[in-house]
Amino acid sequence: MMLAATVLSLLNVCLAGNPLVPNVGMADPHAHVFNDRVYIYATHDFSNNNTGFRMLDWWVWSSDDLVNWKKEYVLEPMPWETEEEKTECWATDAAQRDGKYYFYVSVGPSNIAVVTSDNPGGPFSDPLGKPLVSQEDGSKLNPKATPRDPCSFQDDDGSYYLIFGVFDYYIAKLADNMTALAEAPRLVTVNNAMGSFGPNKTDDKPFIHKYNKKYYLSWGCFYGIADSVYGPYDYVGTAVDPNTIAPDFRVGPMNPEPWYTSQNYLDRHGSFFSLNGQWYYVMNDRSHSTDKTQSVYRDSVAAYVHYFSNGTIAPVVINAEGVGRHNATRGRLIPAVHYYSLENAYKFHHENNHFIVAGITNKTVIGFKNIYNVGLGTIMSLRIGWSSFRPISGHVEVFSYASHELIAVCNLDKIKHEGDINKSIINWNSVACSWKTDAAGSLDLKLQFHLNTGSSDLFLESLAFL
Repeated sequence: MMLAATVLSLLNVCLAGNPLVPNVGMADPHAHVFNDRVYIYATHDFSNNNTGFRMLDWWVWSSDDLVNWKKEYVLEPMPWETEEEKTECWATDAAQRDGKYYFYVSVGPSNIAVVTSDNPGGPFSDPLGKPLVSQEDGSKLNPKATPRDPCSFQDDDGSYYLIFGVFDYYIAKLADNMTALAEAPRLVTVNNAMGSFGPNKTDDKPFIHKYNKKYYLSWGCFYGIADSVYGPYDYVGTAVDPNTIAPDFRVGPMNPEPWYTSQNYLDRHGSFFSLNGQWYYVMNDRSHSTDKTQSVYRDSVAAYVHYFSNGTIAPVVINAEGVGRHNATRGRLIPAVHYYSLENAYKFHHENNHFIVAGITNKTVIGFKNIYNVGLGTIMSLRIGWSSFRPISGHVEVFSYASHELIAVCNLDKIKHEGDINKSIINWNSVACSWKTDAAGSLDLKLQFHLNTGSSDLFLESLAFL
């Protein structure tokens, strides 16, 4: 049975960073990359006059650049839901397998349903006509489970899993048809858990992602790490630090006691995803809410994710700039690790919370989209570093992302040491680029490195337009 839907008439919304889609109640974002587009499967806080979580449908949004978002689909409640459940369209997730797409949704506080489509943006139909995991199913588990807030996870071997629950999480492998469980749900152990509710407590809305062969289970911005998708997970910390949140995105006092009661940690439900070699965290945010309590009419924001060498997550930066766009107003630095795409290089933790692009070779290509406020007659400068006594030989070609027009050339042969090379592990120099066009305004650029030495001890810290 095809489910009723509403499609946005104004398809494209051009946004200014964070929040991603301001003041519409887009919340609980779970992001996936399908066919080179990012799709966010979200809940919808119905009104800024809500007195509680009134949520009448689920949303699908998509973008090909993380800046311009299109509403793809509105999924309305299933006919078999109770009248109360039809106002409780809670947290969601999605998966793709063998050309079909599966949209998992919380039907009220204690049921999980699945709908399917041949397109990541719908339309979706209900293949079961009942919950995939019901309240009755949850009552049979020990301890009893609250079947809601599903997260679907695909492992490297092609297996799919569903994790769900509130405080006590359960996980089960999904059947090949993705509309049934292939095994009995297993209780997930989280050692030394911490969250907004205090020690030894997690929260609702679990999410799993995998990085460098480790499994990350997050509940809001708090997370643990395990060697197996089933756990046990050891609590590690939080991806959010009030000190790396811009003042206009903070909520409540900065240093409450105990620390975990900070409003800046509360309800950071979201997801981690990678695209073109970059990692992101999309999450709930209440700082710009237009309701009176800043609690039941939420926005979604995005931040870049960087990992320390030990696998822990560096505190993310939450600000109005967001992700996927860069202000080129003269003198402003664009961090190299805020790239849109990266080939044949990697992020490197330089010092403190500072990350740079490292391992640059003759085959390295770094892309940046939506660089705006580029002035006529501008000079592009690259902050280049190296950790070798050998001289650098080569150049960087700067192309238009789409048309491949040559825009600038940066000659690396004339780099000179800034100070004593023997006193620094990485030696830095700013390289001006010769502009080959009158391009200005908003640009999508790719930097292609051509090194005669083939060395991989070259680093890129930032770009600037002077």
